[in-house]
Amino acid sequence: SDLRVRISPPRARRRRRSGVPAPRTYVTVVSGAPRSGTSMMMRMLDRGGIQPLTDGVRAPDRDNPDGYFEFEPVKRTRDDPSWVLLAAGRAVKMVHLLLRDLPAGPEYRVVLMRRRLDEMVASQRRMHERLGRDTGTLSDERRVQIFGAQLDETERWLGARPGFSWL
Repeated sequence: SDLRVRISPPRARRRRRSGVPAPRTYVTVVSGAPRSGTSMMMRMLDRGGIQPLTDGVRAPDRDNPDGYFEFEPVKRTRDDPSWVLLAAGRAVKMVHLLLRDLPAGPEYRVVLMRRRLDEMVASQRRMHERLGRDTGTLSDERRVQIFGAQLDETERWLGARPGFSWL
C-alpha cells in the first residue's frame, strides 16, 4: 500500500543575531514501552515548539483522544532508515525496542518515558480487552518484569551509544 506523508519544514526556532533561525540538527526521539506516556510527551514537545514527525495514519481514539503522534516508517527503520533525514529538528516517537535500529550518524536526543510499570501494563491490558484483542497468557506481574528488564537494558545501551544523549 502507498503511504502518503505530508511533511512541512520544521517551525522557526531560536534566532541568531542575524535574525535567521538557528536550525536544530539533532533528532528528538520520544521512546518508551507502550502506554508509558509517549503520546503525551509528543504533544508537550509540539506545544513547546518542537514539531512532531507524524503521518496521521493512526487516528485518535478513546485510549488516546489527542492522537498517537506516530510515523509508520519508524516501524521499518532496520530495513529503511531513510526517514531519519526528515526528522532533523523534529520529534519522532519510537517504541524502546526499536531504538537500536536507528542508524549511526545523526545526533539523537532521547526522552525515555518511565511510567510505573504496573500501571502501564494494566492500562495496556484494559485497552486490549476494550478492543477485543487477545491479551495472551502472561500475567501482569511477568509483563512488569519483562518490560522492566527491557527498559533497564535500553538505558544501559543509550548510555554507551555515541551520538545519543537521553533523559
